[in-house]
Amino acid sequence: MEYLGASLKDAREKRGISLSQVHNFTKIPKDILENIEADRISTINPAYLKGYIKIYSKYLKLDVSSVIEAYKDSLPQKENINLTADLPDKKTRLIAFPFKFDLRACLKIIIPLVLVFFLFNFIKFIVSRIKIKTPSTNTVVGDLKKNKKDTSALKQETSPDKSVKNIKIAKSGDIQLAM
Repeated sequence: MEYLGASLKDAREKRGISLSQVHNFTKIPKDILENIEADRISTINPAYLKGYIKIYSKYLKLDVSSVIEAYKDSLPQKENINLTADLPDKKTRLIAFPFKFDLRACLKIIIPLVLVFFLFNFIKFIVSRIKIKTPSTNTVVGDLKKNKKDTSALKQETSPDKSVKNIKIAKSGDIQLAM
């Protein structure tokens, strides 16, 4: 990498260009330009370094592909690591169950139970809304406003010691009492 930084610095100095002029044109920060020329590339983010070198070499009117090749050649070579040899042959179970878990069998049991539960609650809800009230023995069923005269006459006719055994209401609105 010494060759790359020194060659870029020599090309810049031959053209009589200062670092501030390079910075103004390329918008590459001065400290990064100084680090590239001084071969301190470890301080520069590697994701941006190749782009900085490419822009800098274009500005200096150098062959970009040869400069990038010199940069790639100066990088340390990566070793190929064979990771497949370290893997076990069989997949091991992390948790050992004393029985085999069958999802289909569980779903065949759980789904009908859930449906029965919802059906039972739905029926319970409907039945609770339809409450049938049976009248007590002392209750007179009928329209009191319509039959106001009849009910007052009814009160006079019955005495407290006699109890009403049967009440019949006709469709016409007449109330019949059986004692």
